Amino acid sequence: MMRVLSSACLWLTLLCGIASADGYSDFNAGVASAMRDESDSAIKSLTQALASPDLPQHLQAVAYLSRGHEFAETHRLDAAIADYTAALKLKPDYLDAYVSRCRAYAENRQYADAISDCSSAIRVQPANWRLHELRIDLYEQARHYDDAIADYSAFIAARPDDISLLLGRANILRLAGQYDKAMADAKAAHDAEFHSAWPYVAISSIAFSQNKFDEAIDNIDSALDVESHYTDLYVLKGQMLWANGRLDRASDTFEDIFAHDGMDPYAFLWLSLSEAARGKTVSADIVSRVEAVDQSRWPGPAVDLYLGKSTPEEVLQAATKEADGLNHDQCEADFYVGAWQQAHGHPDDATRLLTAAVGACDDTQKQLATIALGRIQKAVAP
Repeated sequence: MMRVLSSACLWLTLLCGIASADGYSDFNAGVASAMRDESDSAIKSLTQALASPDLPQHLQAVAYLSRGHEFAETHRLDAAIADYTAALKLKPDYLDAYVSRCRAYAENRQYADAISDCSSAIRVQPANWRLHELRIDLYEQARHYDDAIADYSAFIAARPDDISLLLGRANILRLAGQYDKAMADAKAAHDAEFHSAWPYVAISSIAFSQNKFDEAIDNIDSALDVESHYTDLYVLKGQMLWANGRLDRASDTFEDIFAHDGMDPYAFLWLSLSEAARGKTVSADIVSRVEAVDQSRWPGPAVDLYLGKSTPEEVLQAATKEADGLNHDQCEADFYVGAWQQAHGHPDDATRLLTAAVGACDDTQKQLATIALGRIQKAVAP
């Protein structure tokens, strides 16, 4: 979880005056430790500061907030939430505390509480678009699509030519299955900035969600004509080709990423899937290049599985440890381990995991899991 209290604010607090009181000194020591990313030391000093009777009142809420950040950094979410709550009791309109507790609740998958806190933050600063963005992310995670659409619509009414807002609403409308309205927003964004790649990406995604694969691929090609250096678009194109059963072209697309000195872990995962479906393996050159890269961060554990350096159980455990309320690690783990099981001749395990992915995933990943599951079922059908 990202630190919310800025370094500038922390230094201003440190420099606001010098006092001999132990509470103040402990507070300063805690803040200094936090700036050095020394969470345990920061927590110890801030705890001492909060226990001191002479900690100035105006610093108490800040001390709870700062200690809460350190608890959150070390994944002690219940303790973080308790500290943010204490800060809000002392300062009921404390925006940073609302946002921080919102994120902690989200990481704990307590979406209703997270949305409530983000809504409280919005009441403090109703015109702050970033707060609305955070709440929209939560609405999307909780699949409260109507609420997310309403948030977008309120801002679009004031800024009708802002294509980022139009494309954001188009994405939510697509997830809600309102494809005609989604396409209308995407085309309005294209009309506003016809030289931009991103309306093409939105149109492509909407078409893909409707299984209109040729239209989806044509539009992603148009996006690549504008943003030819953007690796994620090549990955998306390869996924669409894979979904359309054009495995040779899918493999070529993923290989092209490596041919242009790209090093995308998802490109390797999908190249592995495409090649396995063709009865082939990834070239030794690409494997050696991937092996040379640190795979400690997600989706590294899945990459290690495809490199033969880990087990399905280790990948699933890594995803459970890493996942939070705002990412898709567990969804992706179910998909990639399920696809690996399919490639290694274990249809029952593959079916179980891909079924879990269909239930847990949103967006393109859900559709890809559905297609993979359908292929297994077709292969084992009598």
